[in-house]
Amino acid sequence: MSFFSSAVSQKTDNFHRLLRAHGDAAYRMALHMTGGKADDAQDLVQEAFIKVWRHWGEESPDSFKSWIYRVMHNLYMDHLRKRRRTAAASLDIVSDDGESPWEQRLAENGPTPFQTAEQTELRQTVAQAIRRLNPDFRVPIVLCDLEGFAYDEIARILGCPIGTVRSRIHRGREQLRRLLGGYGCEIGDAVGVASRRAL
Repeated sequence: MSFFSSAVSQKTDNFHRLLRAHGDAAYRMALHMTGGKADDAQDLVQEAFIKVWRHWGEESPDSFKSWIYRVMHNLYMDHLRKRRRTAAASLDIVSDDGESPWEQRLAENGPTPFQTAEQTELRQTVAQAIRRLNPDFRVPIVLCDLEGFAYDEIARILGCPIGTVRSRIHRGREQLRRLLGGYGCEIGDAVGVASRRAL
């Protein structure tokens, strides 16, 4: 086997290993970015991994997960800019069974019918509130509160200063508090309830 063939084979093996390890997480993040639109999320993940493959030897990030999320975020923002020029994007997609993709993904069984009803109502309310957030706030909230990234990692993913990340998360949480005002729960608790099945 020639040096070139060996190098290509190693690159392919490493890439496939990372794809298997991070593909599902990338898809979940893409669903969050796209407001639960499965087709758009699949396209976004595919485009991101193609872009990563093309630039495989040029970058050596500390965290592949952060790198793929940054690539997906940049691609998603490009798509949003294009859509804004042509038509407004809807975040309130409803599936054939009448539920939104967020509500489907966040479905959870509670131990009693009353607790189940309470949790379902809270999940639906949180899902609706998250969908209503501007993407500038929604993506950092999802990265922080659902995916567990630290602020500095989010700053690298979004390509903005850490102060901007802190501000967007703070403003997003404030907006969520207003939207969830009648529930008397902390935002972290509410998002935690919503995220148990999302992760």
